[in-house]
Amino acid sequence: MTVTENRGWLLSVILTAGAAVLTGLVLSESHASDRTAYRKNRRDGSPDRRKTLPASRPASTSRPARAGQVRFIRLKYSGKDWDANMGRGLDHNLLVKFNEITGFAIADNTEHKEISRLARFRSGKAPPFVYMTGSGGIKLSRAEVRILRGYCLKEGGMILADSAGGNFAQSFRAMCKMVFPDKKLVDIHDDDPLYSEPFKFVKGAPLLLSKKSRPQGIKHKGRWMVFYHPGNMGGLWKTGHSGASKALADRAYKLGINIMYYSFTRYLNIHHSKPTTRPGRKADQ
Repeated sequence: MTVTENRGWLLSVILTAGAAVLTGLVLSESHASDRTAYRKNRRDGSPDRRKTLPASRPASTSRPARAGQVRFIRLKYSGKDWDANMGRGLDHNLLVKFNEITGFAIADNTEHKEISRLARFRSGKAPPFVYMTGSGGIKLSRAEVRILRGYCLKEGGMILADSAGGNFAQSFRAMCKMVFPDKKLVDIHDDDPLYSEPFKFVKGAPLLLSKKSRPQGIKHKGRWMVFYHPGNMGGLWKTGHSGASKALADRAYKLGINIMYYSFTRYLNIHHSKPTTRPGRKADQ
C-alpha cells in the first residue's frame, strides 16, 4: 500500500470513529489535504527527492496543542537525562518530518508529562504512545508502576523507549520487569508490521547508532505495547544528527514514523471497533 493510500485509510478510520478530538496523537480532515503526501513507499534508506517543507513553526511554549494536531509527549520520571535535548532540538524534529511526509498538522511544540498524568486521561483519549529516554537511574513509585501498567495493558498505550547512553538499557530492563513481571522483552522479527507500514524495512529495523543490539519489545494480546531501541534514535532525530550521515538519520525518522503509525492504528482498533476494514496491500515493487 502506498503512503497516500495508508494516509487515506487512516483518515477514514479516524472520521468514522469520531476520534478527531483524541487528546494524544490526533489527525484531522481539515489539514489532511493542505500538503501533498509522500506518493509511494521508499525502500530502506533510499534517496529522498521530495521538496523540503519548512522545518520551523512559530515558537509558542505556552500554547496547548489544538484538536486535529499530532502531538509528541515525553515521559518525565525520576532518573537521569529524561529531558535530554527535549523539544525543538529533537522531539519536534520528528514531528516536522511526520508533517513533511504525511501532510498532517502537528502541534507547535512537544510536551512532557509525569507518569501520574497518564491516569487523568479519559479512556479512548489518552496518547497512543509516549516517548521515554535517558541515561539510566530510572526510579518509579508503586503508583507510577501501576499507572504505567494500566496505560499499556488496559488503555492500549505504547511506550517508545530509546537509549541516550549510560546505563539506560540496564535501568529500562529493570523497570520493565517491575511494570510487567509476567512478560519479557523479546526480539522483533524483521517481517513485523512495525517495519512495513508505511515504510518498508526489508531487513527489519536499522541498528542506527548501535552496531550490535537489535530493537526489542513487549507484546500483549498481539500488540506491541513496548518498543525499545538501544541505538539512540533520538540522537539521529536531533539537530545535526549527532554527526551521523543524512541517510542514517532518514532511516531513524522513517522508523519513528512507522512506530507512531503503528501505535495510533492499534489504539483506534482497541477503542473504536466498527471501522477498520483495510484495502489490500500491493506487493512492493
